[in-house]
Amino acid sequence: MNPAIEALIAAAKSKPLTHASVVTYSDGSEQRIDHRGADVAENHLRSYRPLIGKHEYISRSTGKKITIVSCEVVGIA
Repeated sequence: MNPAIEALIAAAKSKPLTHASVVTYSDGSEQRIDHRGADVAENHLRSYRPLIGKHEYISRSTGKKITIVSCEVVGIA
């Protein structure tokens, strides 16, 4: 791989995880993904917000139908 690209990747990986995007479902389960900034977490949730309460999904763990209840960005302490 190109050394310049390797340096960019190493610099990006060295940044700390500061925020998380949290998606809450109607059965109480949550999907949490850690990110390296609030702007990245907000960008991740852009595709989830229009779906709040509108579409049903089948839970992989229970097999029951669930919907998205909320989406939020939280800081990692």
